[in-house]
Amino acid sequence: MKIEKKVNYGSLIVKYIITVLLFAVIYSLIAVLLLSFSLSPAITNVIAAAIAVISMMNLMKIIGPWIDKRFEKNE
Repeated sequence: MKIEKKVNYGSLIVKYIITVLLFAVIYSLIAVLLLSFSLSPAITNVIAAAIAVISMMNLMKIIGPWIDKRFEKNE
């Protein structure tokens, strides 16, 4: 038996754009904050990227289902 699931590409595109924007904003804010403490740029990049990825994943867990519901209403 094959189970077919309808993929909503509009929802996927919106999630991708929001994910990229969240990562960019969070990463840049944390990098600027860490550079103000005069850390080396290499350490700053690693720390800022790690914090941005973790916080972006947690935010998308919250925002993702909401986006899916919004696109289901439009069908």
